[in-house]
Amino acid sequence: MAELRRTTPERSTLFRISRGPDPWTWPTGGRYDSRWDDPMRDYRVLYGAAERLAAFIEVLAPFRPVEDVRKRLDAIQERDPRDVPPGVLPGSWTRPRTIGRAVVTGTFADITHAESIAYLRGAMAAEVDRLGVSDITAAMLKGQDRDFTRAVSRHVFKLTTDGRPSFAGIQYRSRHGDNYDLWAVFERQETSNVFPLGQPEWIRVDDADLKEACEMLGLQLDENY
Repeated sequence: MAELRRTTPERSTLFRISRGPDPWTWPTGGRYDSRWDDPMRDYRVLYGAAERLAAFIEVLAPFRPVEDVRKRLDAIQERDPRDVPPGVLPGSWTRPRTIGRAVVTGTFADITHAESIAYLRGAMAAEVDRLGVSDITAAMLKGQDRDFTRAVSRHVFKLTTDGRPSFAGIQYRSRHGDNYDLWAVFERQETSNVFPLGQPEWIRVDDADLKEACEMLGLQLDENY
């Protein structure tokens, strides 16, 4: 039987953007709505990117203009002037956020590798039927069906080798480009494998990677909001 492809981010610096002074703090607030979050809410997940630019692209993607949303907004006759128009990133977004670097250790599942996909097709056959998924593909793993990707996360999290967790998290490619390597780190109560480097930077509106990410995503950075 095929096995999950193993990989490691060791000797690589990962970048993470978050609110507050410490972007590598485990998320709080009870939200479990990201791609690899636990559907049962037993563990939390930290998301990082191997490229600084990729970290910006991932967090800014929800601001992209979407045509059907724009049409619905245009149909509203009375609009609150404080509302941010579609496709605009308000300059105020940067003020409470920092970007930090960290070294992460451990073995991760390279989830979109062909070997991993072959493994998942066999190991998660029952789950695929329950979720109504027609097939497991790289596109599905990078797609919008979060019930499916979160089920994959929990399956990987629960795998053990000689009584110990097999994987520290999941490595995957961004749906905004296969050249962006992303990492999802599982919370393990018994140990930490995230080691922050230096002091986080408060994000500025003139950050070069912020501007490039906005350009690539078709966003307008507006300091008036």
